[in-house]
Amino acid sequence: MRSIKDFALDKIDTPRPHENDVLVQVYGCGFCQTDYKAITGRRELPITDDHIVGHEPSGVIVEVGKKVKDFNVGDRVAISPLAYCGQCIQCQRGDAFTHYCQNAIVYGGDGPPSVQNGAFAQYIVVDKKSVYRIPKGISFEDAALLEPTAGAWKGLHHSEMEKGEDVVVIGAGGIGMLLATLAKKMGAGRVVVVDLSPYVLSKARELGMDYTINTQDVTGNVVYTARDYSFITDRVYRFLGKHPDLVVESAGTPEAVGLMWDMIMSGRGIKGNVFGITTHEEIPVDCGRLHFAEPKITSSFNVSRYSLEQAMAIIKRGFRPSKIITHRYRLDQITNAVEMMAQPNRLKVMIYPNPELYSGT
Repeated sequence: MRSIKDFALDKIDTPRPHENDVLVQVYGCGFCQTDYKAITGRRELPITDDHIVGHEPSGVIVEVGKKVKDFNVGDRVAISPLAYCGQCIQCQRGDAFTHYCQNAIVYGGDGPPSVQNGAFAQYIVVDKKSVYRIPKGISFEDAALLEPTAGAWKGLHHSEMEKGEDVVVIGAGGIGMLLATLAKKMGAGRVVVVDLSPYVLSKARELGMDYTINTQDVTGNVVYTARDYSFITDRVYRFLGKHPDLVVESAGTPEAVGLMWDMIMSGRGIKGNVFGITTHEEIPVDCGRLHFAEPKITSSFNVSRYSLEQAMAIIKRGFRPSKIITHRYRLDQITNAVEMMAQPNRLKVMIYPNPELYSGT
C-alpha cells in the first residue's frame, strides 16, 4: 500500500519537455478533494504505483520544447490538468467540448486514456495546450485556482443561471465556496449556503453570502438523511419566501444529491446541478413527481478550453479565488496537508513545492 508521500515528489527532479511541451517550475498547487480521495484510497486511480497527484498548479516556464512558439522561458502560467488533441471529433466541435477529447492527456488525475504525473512536485512537464498565460496583476495563487474556478463557472453556465436568480449551494468546501462566490460575482440574487461545518459557514458569511444553514442545527443529526430533507428545504423556503431558482450539489455525497433533488422537486421548473459527486451512487426517483415538477437537471464535470478562458477573464475582472485559501503547506509537509483535508475547519488547502518562490512559507 502506498504511503501519503508516495503521491508527491519533494526532491528536485527536472524532467525534460518533448517538442510540444513546456517545463514549468511549480509555484503552488491547490489540493483538490479528488486528490485527497486518491491518496486515501476512496478513488482508485488506474495508473502506476509511482503516480504523482496535484492538478491545480501555476508557475514559471523554465524550458520549452523545440516546436513551442507561443510561450517563452520566464512566462508566468496557469496549467489546466487536461490536454486535448485538437483533432478528434469532439475537439472539432469547438472549445466548449475539449473536455470530451477522445485522446486527452490528464496531469495528476484520472479518466482520459493517457495519465501523466501531476504538480505535487517541484517541476511538471505539460503539453502547451494546457498552458494559460497569467495576465499582469494576477497573483500566482489566483492563477493556481484557474481550473476549479473554470469548473465552477462551467457548472453555473450549464445550469443557465441568470442574473437575479436565487441560488442554493449544498456543500461549501473549496469548490462549493467557489460556486457560491462566483454566483455572486455573476449576478445571482440571494445565495444560500448549506453545510454542517460552523467554520465553513462563518467563512461563507465573511465572503458575502446572504444566508447559511447548518444542517446539524436544523436536523439534530451529524449526518442528515432522507428523513431530514424536508426540514432543510423548508428552512430555505422560509428565508427566500419562495422556492430557489437553482440548487447546486457540491458536497460529493449521495445525501447531498438527495437533498438537491428534494429542493428541486418542491416547486415547479427549478434548476438543479449535480456537480460534486463522482462516485457511483443511487437515489430514488419518483417519476410522477419528476413529470409534474418539470425540473431542469444538469451536471458538470471537468473543464473545457472555453470555460478556462472565461474563468481567466473573470479573474482578470476582479474575481479573486485565492480568498478561499485557508491553509498553506510546503510540499515536505504533505502529511500535515492530508490531515487538514480530513478536517471540517478548512476551505482551500494550497501546496508549495518550491517554498522559496513564496514568501509566506
